[in-house]
Amino acid sequence: MGMKRRFTKLERLAVYLAQDGRSVVSGKPLGADFHADHRTPFSKGGATSIENCDALTPNENLTKGAKINRYVWQDEFLRRYLAHLEKDFFLCALPGAGKTRAAIRVIQAWIEQGGIFIIASPTVVMRRHWRTQLERAGIYGDEKFYGVLREGYKGGLVTYSGLHSLVGALQKLCIDRPVLFVGDEIHHASEHEDSTWGADVRGSFSSARRRLLLSGTPVRSDCETTSFLRIEQVEDDDGAVISQYRMDTCYDWPRALADRVVRTLTFHRMKMDHVTVQFKKRGEQILGTDDDSWLNYALDDKTFVMKVLQRAIDCLNDLRKSDPTAAGLVTCKHIGHANTVFELLQLLGERPVIVTSAEEESSIDVIEAFAIDNQKKWLISVKQVSEGVDIPRLRVLAYLTFYRTDLAFRQLVGRVVRRREHETDALAQAHVFLPEFPPLLKLAEKIEKLQAIAFKKGTGGEGPGERDEGKLVVGSQPEFVGYLIHGRHYTGDRASVIAQLMSAYRVSEESAALMLDDDNFAKGLKVGETPQQMMPEAETPPWIAEELLKSEIKELLKELIQLRKQRQGLGEHYDPVVYRRLVKEIHIETMVNRTSQTRMSVPQLKQKKERLAQLIMRERAI
Repeated sequence: MGMKRRFTKLERLAVYLAQDGRSVVSGKPLGADFHADHRTPFSKGGATSIENCDALTPNENLTKGAKINRYVWQDEFLRRYLAHLEKDFFLCALPGAGKTRAAIRVIQAWIEQGGIFIIASPTVVMRRHWRTQLERAGIYGDEKFYGVLREGYKGGLVTYSGLHSLVGALQKLCIDRPVLFVGDEIHHASEHEDSTWGADVRGSFSSARRRLLLSGTPVRSDCETTSFLRIEQVEDDDGAVISQYRMDTCYDWPRALADRVVRTLTFHRMKMDHVTVQFKKRGEQILGTDDDSWLNYALDDKTFVMKVLQRAIDCLNDLRKSDPTAAGLVTCKHIGHANTVFELLQLLGERPVIVTSAEEESSIDVIEAFAIDNQKKWLISVKQVSEGVDIPRLRVLAYLTFYRTDLAFRQLVGRVVRRREHETDALAQAHVFLPEFPPLLKLAEKIEKLQAIAFKKGTGGEGPGERDEGKLVVGSQPEFVGYLIHGRHYTGDRASVIAQLMSAYRVSEESAALMLDDDNFAKGLKVGETPQQMMPEAETPPWIAEELLKSEIKELLKELIQLRKQRQGLGEHYDPVVYRRLVKEIHIETMVNRTSQTRMSVPQLKQKKERLAQLIMRERAI
């Protein structure tokens, strides 16, 4: 019997839910006649599975091509850059999206016009990475650039720390010749009084003809200035107004996942309730996860670290059954901590490779060797495998460091999300094991929310800075808590059922979570039972229409609030008191039969939507 070609009703339902009832191509609502299509064509070996399925309209399925350009965003970026009249252009693309490749296309166009380039990056490792990527494109960048461009080279490669002795030479070069400056991870070029990098960048490249500035995540300014970036006021996820650098192009998780440029992430949460620490001044104290310094000492607990490593090893070994090249990364606090992790991995039967900042030059060769040696499974790093380091076979990250800023977290997580050309969606899964620590979970949830959007539509700190140095005495018993998938926490029995679903249907954590959240499917499941093949009676669950209506109501509500704020002269700034008042007023005006929105039926939601549309028309007419 050959491989099945048609998707089952259950598989169609799971994909429909994953895409929130909208086409993966256009985002249009799907009708009952939607097509379930193989992402990797069946004729080319694509499996008939949830991971290899797209839901789209019949017309889109009949007209779509067999090959998808995963880097179409770079075409859009290049057009926008070439049409940009200002000297500075800020490209913000998430780690693993390919912003180096995008920047090289700009460099190629600049060279064709007779210009030269200078690329500045934070580390020697990143400088080598740029040289390698440029050579692949047929461009030679001088890694030993000292202010004068040598014959045969089209540009120079420098580190931010190396700029200090070159400021005068670069000033003259920018005046004499058409220079394109590329500032990689430009957020490092802060003009804070404690840093010279920003001042050196501004002094060196103020006269450059064009400046392309790159970063791996939207960067907050925190009242500091970074060379050549412009500050604007925006609202964060909590509605608070923050200062952020204005981005000319932003390419983040939702679009990158839809374009299949990055892998989906699953966060595995590891818990330890408390640690006992002996402080020099304060004596012995018990620290819980609500204490800011808990993480620093929990990472010193060998039992806890061993538990994290063991689960990460099990995950990687399972991945290597279908992807023999898969590898894992452990990021550590400092060199001593990395040496401890090295010993623990050896005790667990692994043969890890270690790179630290103590030997930065030699670590380049170690990283490059690890990247191509598929027999090596684990890489341990202290500040050497972060932004700009490209090892696509990395798929598992053990987050054993105390960095907790959004920027540092994204950069480290970004090491395992870069998707390879040949990967099917079944392989395009990455895993992060992290301590159950509120600041880290908040950062993980931000990424998961962005991932959830994709499925619906389709300065790193130096640690806690203890004033009173302490020594770990003992920690509580560590345990696996559960998963963080698409912004939702799965713990206890729900985590156990996910494991059962994964085993029974041979699907990823992500697909298992979708099945578990489908009441028609999960009804009656108990821990220890084998999930049954429960086929829904209807092709489309009845509550899908409710969710679509609620989404439309939310957008109409936002529009109406803006119109009323303008009419009342309240300005564009965010005021939580005003916002709550307007929301309450509008909900009262649009209430149907005194029923709250959460309890409304589909007909009632339609009435509420119509009333909102009428109020918007009335506001516009005033």
